[in-house]
Amino acid sequence: MFRFLASVCRTTGAVTLAGSMAIPLGLLFGGFIIPRPSMPTLLKWGFWVSPITYGQIGLAVNEFHAPRWQKILSTNTTIGHQTLVDRGLDFNEYFFWISLGSLFGFTLIFNVGFILALTFLNAPGSRAIISSEKLSEIQGSEKLRNTESINDRSKDRGRMVLPFEPVSVVFQDVQYYVETPLEMIERGSSQKKLQLLCDITGAFRPVQHGKTQMNKQY
Repeated sequence: MFRFLASVCRTTGAVTLAGSMAIPLGLLFGGFIIPRPSMPTLLKWGFWVSPITYGQIGLAVNEFHAPRWQKILSTNTTIGHQTLVDRGLDFNEYFFWISLGSLFGFTLIFNVGFILALTFLNAPGSRAIISSEKLSEIQGSEKLRNTESINDRSKDRGRMVLPFEPVSVVFQDVQYYVETPLEMIERGSSQKKLQLLCDITGAFRPVQHGKTQMNKQY
């Protein structure tokens, strides 16, 4: 029941209010606070629509029809039957199964309602509560960003925009040689070329940066 209420109300305040009302109403009409014989005639319908009613009937009938409650009183009735009469729960033993089936029915109804509520009801919009100082700060920052974007657009009007299609470059087993420096030759090096890169494999991918940032990524 409470999960169904949560799916229908959606907000914390509404769920708290609905749950706070459901608990006393269920206890009131369930026969715990006011026994069924003491209820006004116009409110007795609530006794039969409360899920707590059927739980109480099932427990009471199962308990007070047990052999330990069958001691005869001076009024020619048993203790268990007299207790049930006082609470307005003097039902036959088969009401235990009726109550059990009713509880399963309520469970099915609340679960179906829960699924339908989640399926068709829109999610509530979020509402943030902030101070007036914070609101002014946010509005000021938005105005500053708008001003900066306008200035950037005005600066870019005189620039030439060249078409550019980003491409990716893949290389494998790259060899790179340079001429041997004179200092190394004078020191007795017999190599004509000096190898700087040997079997280098990698790839370049396009990035949304300038030339400096692109070189750093390479």
